[in-house]
Amino acid sequence: AEFRGPRGEATEAGDLGLEARGLHAIARPSRGGIEARLRIDTLSVETPEHRETLTELDAAGSLHQDLLAIRQLTARWDARPVDVTGSVRHPLTAPDAGLRVRAELDLAAVSRRARTPWPITGIAAVEADIQGTLHAPEVSGRLTVPRLTAASVHARTVTVQGQWGAAGLDLRLRGEVDLAPLGREFTPRWPLAGTAAVEADLRGRPDAPDISGRLTVPRLLAGAVQAQEIAVRGQWRGG
Repeated sequence: AEFRGPRGEATEAGDLGLEARGLHAIARPSRGGIEARLRIDTLSVETPEHRETLTELDAAGSLHQDLLAIRQLTARWDARPVDVTGSVRHPLTAPDAGLRVRAELDLAAVSRRARTPWPITGIAAVEADIQGTLHAPEVSGRLTVPRLTAASVHARTVTVQGQWGAAGLDLRLRGEVDLAPLGREFTPRWPLAGTAAVEADLRGRPDAPDISGRLTVPRLLAGAVQAQEIAVRGQWRGG
């Protein structure tokens, strides 16, 4: 069977609204299930709080009994690529996912949506595995940002790697921070120059994690003061 909906199709389920434009779907029986290919020019998902739009969506997979297999799902979100593979058990009743996601995220767009206290810029590469139900997913993976800015913090080679789930989080953060912008903001009479290597581990509850870390500065200039091999260690117990 083949279906085309070039003008757009809309549907609502509770507080969730979907609108598809340029829809082209092909489905055929296969070994007691259904094989399908789906292309959508624009797919908009709307809730009472948000509206998100995916473009150039292209998906292929199969539905056999209560298992949805996703061989390929590619799309663009804010013009950045998203790639998903994996499977979802009980997709129509109690979805239980096993998915691998690769994506690029524009952190400026994420910052606007999350309404962070200060703007964040940078392009993040994300590789993540998502396991479990919609209400209690377990996420593990890695996020890398070559260059990141957040207010006066200018960082490069930022990586975040670890796990996040109902049992808590276990994350490792690494990066390098340029001290000059921080000096211009907080110590204008004592210009700073140098690069700080930052290492931090976050564990425990997401709302009150325990944080331990280390900051090292091979060479620091602060006005007329020069210092070498500075190292600072610390811990913060959130609970």
